[in-house]
This record gives sequence, structure tokens and C-alpha cells, in this order.
Amino acid sequence: MSKRKKGPWYSIYRQVVPLLDSYEGKDSVNLLIQQLAAEHNYEPKVLSRMIKAGRFLDRLVGHLPPEDVRGGYAHIEYIQRLHELAPEEASSLVGMAISKKITLEALQAIIDKYSIQLEQGDARKRSKARS
Repeated sequence: MSKRKKGPWYSIYRQVVPLLDSYEGKDSVNLLIQQLAAEHNYEPKVLSRMIKAGRFLDRLVGHLPPEDVRGGYAHIEYIQRLHELAPEEASSLVGMAISKKITLEALQAIIDKYSIQLEQGDARKRSKARS
């Protein structure tokens, strides 16, 4: 498949999520995801990532008008990773991520900073436990 943009990811997410939520078929939901992905010219794995990012974004900030989400689903994936490390920081940056006012590189640097802090804190705890 080509790498050209196929449509706003959050808008597509909002279209497919009601179909997924109401699915009662006998087959695996993965078959439905494959079908929906084909309809929107995406690989199933990519659509699954969009769905996961969209669900997280909806839980974090509620439903948004699709036109308000200008950042890509990867921005939201990074916010989700950051949320696991520093929920307050993630919440403070989600607006910048959805408006595409922060780069993926900047988000990765913030994630790395919190990861290092967490690792250092864990190392101190293990060191004290051995004492």
C-alpha cells in the first residue's frame, strides 16, 4: 500500500468504532477490522493502532470533533506511553499533541527523560533494599 495520506485518522476511528462496539458476529472481530481497514485503504495493523489511540484519547479527554485532531495517531501513542510514566505530564501535553504543536521527537525525548528517572528511582530502591 502506498504511504500517501488516506484520510484523517480520528475521523476514520469515529466511523469504525460504533461498528466494532456493536459487532455480534460469529467470526473474530479481527475479520471485521480487516474488512474495515480495506474499506479505508489501510492495513489492518494500522487501523488497529488508530483504534487503540482513539480509545485512549477518548478516555483521556472525551470525544472531540474530528477536525480538532490534527496530530497523527502516533502522537497519541506517544502520549499514551508518557501517561504510563507521568500521567500529569501526559495530560498537560495532550492538547499540543492533538493540535500537532509538538513533534514526535520532542515527545520521545520527554518519554526518555521520565524512563531514565524511573529507572534511577528503581535502582535506588533496590540498593536500599539490599542495605
